[in-house]
Amino acid sequence: MLETARTVARNGESGVVLVTGEPGIGKTRLCREAAARAEAAGFAVAWGSCWPDGGAPPLWPWQPMLSSLDAEVV
Repeated sequence: MLETARTVARNGESGVVLVTGEPGIGKTRLCREAAARAEAAGFAVAWGSCWPDGGAPPLWPWQPMLSSLDAEVV
């Protein structure tokens, strides 16, 4: 699915992939590998995560991710 999303993005289409699951099943490892492959293919990659205890500012984790890409949060 992640490889397909990258191929679709390469063709100019946008999309979102949501990775969910129980703790400890390898979601972070999967996403880190997908990010490394995307970077190697020339994509800009931003990484973010939610606060596990809640109480995060609005639009978190989008603010730091977009900031790392020099994009503006509206």
